[in-house]
Amino acid sequence: MKAAKALLLLLCLFFLAAPAAAAGGSGTAADPYIIQTAAELQSIQNNLAAYYKLANDINLQGVSFTPIGSTSSPFTGSFDGAGYTISNLVISSSTQSTGFFRCLGSGATVKNTIFQDCSVTSTSQWCGVVIGSIIMSSSAHETAVVSNIGCVRCSASSSSNLVGCLVGLIDTSAVVEITDCDVSYSEAESYGNSDVACLVGGCNHASSTEITSCNVLYSHARASNSGVACFVAMCYGASTLVIDSSTAQNSIAESYSGTYIGCLVGACSEDSSVNALNCDIMNCLAKGMSYVGGLYGVNWRGSIAASDCTVTGCTIVAITNSAGGIAAKIGSSGLGIFSGCTVTDSTIIASDYAAGVCPT
Repeated sequence: MKAAKALLLLLCLFFLAAPAAAAGGSGTAADPYIIQTAAELQSIQNNLAAYYKLANDINLQGVSFTPIGSTSSPFTGSFDGAGYTISNLVISSSTQSTGFFRCLGSGATVKNTIFQDCSVTSTSQWCGVVIGSIIMSSSAHETAVVSNIGCVRCSASSSSNLVGCLVGLIDTSAVVEITDCDVSYSEAESYGNSDVACLVGGCNHASSTEITSCNVLYSHARASNSGVACFVAMCYGASTLVIDSSTAQNSIAESYSGTYIGCLVGACSEDSSVNALNCDIMNCLAKGMSYVGGLYGVNWRGSIAASDCTVTGCTIVAITNSAGGIAAKIGSSGLGIFSGCTVTDSTIIASDYAAGVCPT
């Protein structure tokens, strides 16, 4: 009888750890769980450290989907979309950190997936269509990788701050690589708050992020208050950010009544550093009350740099003061180094302090 009970317990533990009725696989790197249905997709929640791979497109229309993982138990496994599409995801939440993945942790990989016609709304902070937040709290940090992800006709919106179509927040010493990701015909919005971008809402608390070969196309980031950008709204808390070989085209970053607006990055502050390499901003609009730039909005107590970047055919509008083709303002305790950058065929407007590179 004891042996039978022990066997039953082992079987229960096995089925709790594996996705419900997975189409195949054992959850290892060599033999990932195969996901074919919405139910199997949802059951990733049962094992947050396993390997998963899509076998087909999944339409979530009419499905009540619960975000995967949490800030206390993040997803640390691997999700490979194999080029397939997840469509019509709808999430409405009041919980901090909201997205298809609520939170990624150390060593997580999310790749090769298109998110199409998806909508994520929240009344709390850290809101993203794909990932709410990326947080690493242990002393040993294995890089989290987000690669070859597309957001097409998606929207992320919150009444709080830190909103992005790809990621809401990169936080707490996270080491992150974002490569070959595209956001197109999508929008991110904070109605009543700040820190909004088409790609990533913000980087904070000594995080380290590299964004390479990513594109923001025909998309729109807007907020009522400060910190808006096409790529990353805010980099602060002694964080480092590098954006390399990336493009924003025909996109908008605007604030109705706030400041710190940039087509690339809204603001760098609190001993953080941002470096842009070989980036192109084309036919974009950046608009806000003040401190509006073609690449950067403002740098407070940090360092910003740009090498071989172009701003072409853009409109940069500061309703009150400080608009710049590259950056709007470098604070007295900040550092700005720009080399090989050009601003062409662009309109730069401010009631005071407007310049082709940086007015102040």
